Amino acid sequence: MRTFWRILYVSLFVVFFATFAVDLSMYVWPSIPSSPVPAEGRVYPLNNHGTYTYMNKQEYELDNAVQSGLPIILAVIGAIYYFVDPFDQKRRQST
Repeated sequence: MRTFWRILYVSLFVVFFATFAVDLSMYVWPSIPSSPVPAEGRVYPLNNHGTYTYMNKQEYELDNAVQSGLPIILAVIGAIYYFVDPFDQKRRQST
């Protein structure tokens, strides 16, 4: 059972950082214009440190899903680490 928790923990950790990298990189994607282009559906603003870039519906939904999912993944990682302790860190620290 401990192997299952280790695999799940590491998998969630990799998914968290990959998703975080995608979300962070959205601010420098060269395909996102700095002015709205309604013909392409680029009407959803992305606040890029005081300047706006405009996303299409798919990019907007990706951004929202990532921003909603990251805290959940982080909470699950924390719960597994605290309650299950898949790598026996608590026992090693007490000795």
